[in-house]
Amino acid sequence: MGIIAYPNLRSLLDFTRSETSGKNQKDFHCFAFLMKDSVAEGVKGDKEQFLKEQRYMLENLGVRVIWYNNHNELPNLLNTLQKP
Repeated sequence: MGIIAYPNLRSLLDFTRSETSGKNQKDFHCFAFLMKDSVAEGVKGDKEQFLKEQRYMLENLGVRVIWYNNHNELPNLLNTLQKP
């Protein structure tokens, strides 16, 4: 099972992507803060490859993935979104 398992969430992401389709694709409007260990928990095999695939899938939906290892990192990561 991938990260995007909820049809309503997928619909919202598709809508957001369609609303920004004429804009620069690097200007993400949706972000996912994902803890690497939690996302890759239970993965048998190459965890780094699994994380790359998850990132690719989400970025194709217009979601920028921001990985972190510890919840203490979140305040600084959120602050980086506010900087121009």
